[in-house]
Amino acid sequence: MPEAAPPDARLVARILTGAWRQSPPPCDLTPDEIARVTPLLTFSGGTGLGWWRVKDTPLADHASTLRGSAQLLALEEAVQNAALSELCGLLNGAGVTPLLFKGWAVASCYPAGWLRPYGDFDLLVRRDEFERAHSVLTQATTRAVGGTGFALPFGPRGHCTVDLHSQLDRIYAAGTEALFARARPATTPGGDLLVPSPEDHLRLCAIHFFRHGGWRPLWLCDIAAMSEAAGPDFNWNICLGDDPLTASWTSAALLVAHRMLGARTDNLPERVRNQSLPDWLERAVLEQWAHPHAGRFRSAPFDLREPWASLLLRWPDPVTARLWGGGSPAPGGHLHWQSRHFVRAMLRGLGRRLRLL
Repeated sequence: MPEAAPPDARLVARILTGAWRQSPPPCDLTPDEIARVTPLLTFSGGTGLGWWRVKDTPLADHASTLRGSAQLLALEEAVQNAALSELCGLLNGAGVTPLLFKGWAVASCYPAGWLRPYGDFDLLVRRDEFERAHSVLTQATTRAVGGTGFALPFGPRGHCTVDLHSQLDRIYAAGTEALFARARPATTPGGDLLVPSPEDHLRLCAIHFFRHGGWRPLWLCDIAAMSEAAGPDFNWNICLGDDPLTASWTSAALLVAHRMLGARTDNLPERVRNQSLPDWLERAVLEQWAHPHAGRFRSAPFDLREPWASLLLRWPDPVTARLWGGGSPAPGGHLHWQSRHFVRAMLRGLGRRLRLL
């Protein structure tokens, strides 16, 4: 018998159904269900969308926490916009025009920018501009983050974080030059930047969602909002790409958004609508939504006093294991995918420890 989905995770899907639209559908949750779902929305960044869904209904009187959080998100949007403006000015001054994806770049698909909160700026720069970008960010940083992460004293709060890339993982099937060739210009008061083409961006967000096991409901709302915003000029061949595996995971994200959140499918190509979606995929995503804490994905030191618990913390979810292992979102068991991913991750961790000795 198929394992039942966590009931409170189902509440997350119900309250976020159509929440990215200007006029969301009526909400059928009870006051008790609103109280139960609010913590899950808080942990996953969905309180703004939850409030948007109920604000014009009698349920608004039972959603004071969602209302207060939405007000804070609106203030945070202004803070982040100011920080981004300063960031663009700094990079433009070094001759760098970054490409920003996810977060701020997705917010334009929502009725209000604060409905799509984000914690940092993901920037992609051309290879020949990477050293300049890295240098100027290093000089401006206020706190060591490590690698290509930077903490910068920008915005009214005097703090923003940046994740800098010169290329993306092969799993995104996105070459840097192609992304920049199709990118669209955008501006801030402080400087210029680029955002991915709608086709590239939808694919990036779809793969990113599954790359992290589908744990954050907000990311599936992004996919729903972007797919519904796709107009008649949207090139689905570019979006799905030439790689069958990338196309299958991108299509699966679109179908999961339809099945779980009610995203419309009338503008999806036939090849997407005809792809089968295994039941395990929706259950796996809902299992993640029942525990939407980003911190649980950070590996804690292995505890020899509790080895079994430490191993369980490192056991991969079926979505992540299949995607990283080169598998498709097809019916079938997951144990061999999860076992292989687990062994590889443990060997990589052991290799890092040995190099530090």
